[in-house]
Amino acid sequence: MLKIWYNCAMDDMAEIIKRRSVPAVLFFNLEIELTFCNKEASEIIHSLPDLYETIRNVALEVKNAAHGSPSRAPAAQQTAIYRGRHSALFAIRAFLVGAATDQEPGHIMALVENIIEKHSVDMEKARTRFRLTKRELEVLHLISDGLSNSQIAKKLFISEQTAKDHARNIMRKVGVNSRAALISALQI
Repeated sequence: MLKIWYNCAMDDMAEIIKRRSVPAVLFFNLEIELTFCNKEASEIIHSLPDLYETIRNVALEVKNAAHGSPSRAPAAQQTAIYRGRHSALFAIRAFLVGAATDQEPGHIMALVENIIEKHSVDMEKARTRFRLTKRELEVLHLISDGLSNSQIAKKLFISEQTAKDHARNIMRKVGVNSRAALISALQI
């Protein structure tokens, strides 16, 4: 399991907080069986089985850290970073629930957030070299911020299909066939 700890300046932290997504919430019993999940977690379970297994492993680490002792429960928490296929990053935090009460904890709560990586793109280079329109520059800026087509559509008040068309036109003009290649071609 890969664990990465970040030290951030306050400005960096403010930027991270602004860009946070709704976390996936999962509850496991102490046998590491899923007892509850919200909509975001359900999507992860179905679309990213490797991530779900990582979440279960982090929950198991929490259980093992407590060793069945309520007095050790407050220290029983784990944080991990998961990098999936297509370079998607997720932060996983898991801890015992009920550790502050008199009763022994009976569940482990896991919070999972998609970490959106911002990429520095030379917008002036993109505009002049590839003759991008004003709208295409707006879309490119949002792509470089890590937004999906549906997020771009909401932000620009356009349909998701229009956002896809703009992204496709930008990639065609730059001569690439993926967002990763687009960002790579235009990075500062």
